[in-house]
Amino acid sequence: MSCGHGFITRKFVEKHNLCFNSLDACVALYERVENSKEYKCCNIRIWGTPSPVFAVRPHTGHSKEPLTPKEKFAPLFNNSVRSSWLALLGSRANTDPTHWSENDRLEVDDVKAWLYKQQLPGFTHGLSALQFLNNAVIFGLVKEPTPDATAAFIDKHRAMGSYQGLLLLGYDIDGRGSNWTRAAFLHFYHHLDASLASEDKDILQFSAIFAEHLLCKVKRYCTTFTKTDRTSFPALAKDQMRNLEWVKGQNVEDSSGTLFPIPAALDRESMDAIISGFQVSVRLLPLYVLQLLKDAIKS
Repeated sequence: MSCGHGFITRKFVEKHNLCFNSLDACVALYERVENSKEYKCCNIRIWGTPSPVFAVRPHTGHSKEPLTPKEKFAPLFNNSVRSSWLALLGSRANTDPTHWSENDRLEVDDVKAWLYKQQLPGFTHGLSALQFLNNAVIFGLVKEPTPDATAAFIDKHRAMGSYQGLLLLGYDIDGRGSNWTRAAFLHFYHHLDASLASEDKDILQFSAIFAEHLLCKVKRYCTTFTKTDRTSFPALAKDQMRNLEWVKGQNVEDSSGTLFPIPAALDRESMDAIISGFQVSVRLLPLYVLQLLKDAIKS
């Protein structure tokens, strides 16, 4: 994660084992491939805005010269980091998390506190810290964050994409308190939970984490279309639904890409039913959910 691995670095990740027994082994690999023309081994734009901390030789504000790969990766191999992580795991250390019960898994707040205490470059706050926790959940080390906890994170980071996604989807929560953010996110999450077929949930690894990630993509999808009365995001969604009755799960066997995994628009009755399901008494504006989720499922 410290090099911004993702789609851009996929070839590098697939070709090399990134589990290292020592700092020297890690440094040797990155020094060997950092100028490769075959693939990229880092991506400073992993979260959109360029962040030098993800470079193999990152610049810092403390020196005119960039860090060497050894200086960059050294904090990750610090003995204090390793020993404190083992202490956090306790009796779970050196056991297979796929065999753990739910009670065996670490609490997300405990891992978040541990990560912050380490003060590792790039992981003290923001999206990298969140993705670290997400990966820990995927590996089975940490209990999955609840929708309420995810809503609290979104509310605390209102400048990030997930909160902006809620606004773009039509939730009238700007300038309001945290309860409004919670109501909006829970409505969005439960709409997906109620609409997605089990097959789609398996493909997407559906969770509150997935819902948060999906919200981060809303702005990108919205700006893909020219903003007119007929081609705005909500207008396209309504046009798609005008002569098409949505049926849950009908998209699973569809290869045309025209059948959506969720309804592209919600009426008042559907919204009220979802809201009553999680007992939130906040009034929300109409919502047009991502009509391009089919593309997300394919990818």
